[in-house]
Amino acid sequence: VPSNMTLVPLPPYSPDLNPAEHVWDYIRENDMRNEVFPDLDRVMDAVETSLHRLHEQPDILQSMTAFPWIMEAVA
Repeated sequence: VPSNMTLVPLPPYSPDLNPAEHVWDYIRENDMRNEVFPDLDRVMDAVETSLHRLHEQPDILQSMTAFPWIMEAVA
């Protein structure tokens, strides 16, 4: 583990503590709801578009992922 990284163990099943789960929930609720895609390429395009949109709105992304226990580990 690099010296500038801190490993924070999570309980075995804890999707609510995993920031990536919140990002996926946001993508599904805002950009991919009730949509059937003709192929995997279209799914990937939709995910990529949504991630680019989130990248342009760091305040939204931070609100979903900057949990206190993560921010304490970074500090």
